[in-house]
Amino acid sequence: MTYKNQKYCVGCKTQAPIFKYLSLEQLQMIQGNRYEMVFGKGETIVKQGSACTHVISFSSGLAKLFLESEDNKQPLILRLVKPVEFISGIGMFTNHLHHYSIIALEKSCVCLINTDTFREILDVNKAFSSAYMTHIHTRLEYTFAKIASFQKLNNRGRMAESLRYLSADVFQASTFELPLNRKELSELAGITREGCSRIISEFAKSGLIAFDDNTITILKPDLILKISKYG
Repeated sequence: MTYKNQKYCVGCKTQAPIFKYLSLEQLQMIQGNRYEMVFGKGETIVKQGSACTHVISFSSGLAKLFLESEDNKQPLILRLVKPVEFISGIGMFTNHLHHYSIIALEKSCVCLINTDTFREILDVNKAFSSAYMTHIHTRLEYTFAKIASFQKLNNRGRMAESLRYLSADVFQASTFELPLNRKELSELAGITREGCSRIISEFAKSGLIAFDDNTITILKPDLILKISKYG
């Protein structure tokens, strides 16, 4: 984890889309109340239960956002974070704590913005506030849908949905290098590590995917999609 020489907010090409609603004065206000940091692979960007003092604009890299279990059971990876995403949470408005953890999967740069400054701008900029609420509720909708799907999908369905998500939503490609190890992939799918390995092998033998070292190719996306919906 290192500090980085700060870019200026005005004209920044790696800022989250919602910042287009800010005035020049408000961008300058954020500029004076933020700092940039670079996190190496495996370093913690946000720790569940820690104080929510900053909101995050994710500039580069890749990270996993997950829920930790209080009884040391398997964590649940809700989604991956990629540029240029804005990350916040309900804790900023409730108990001022983070309700999830974020760990870098590769070298990642983030911009940390003081929550007091951020809330001050939300209070006076209606367009920015509306864009922020839309963004947050879209993320919450995805999270609720993922958790609800666990109630109806078997393990094959959960794994198929995880592969569909990585291919379609994260990388937008049928062939991609898997950024997760088997343990993390099982945490994304919400199944055991053993079950993850067994189903990946089953999908490969059935010709649904090709798995070479750490590279996955979705060979039959229509069937993967069908399994992800119906198990």
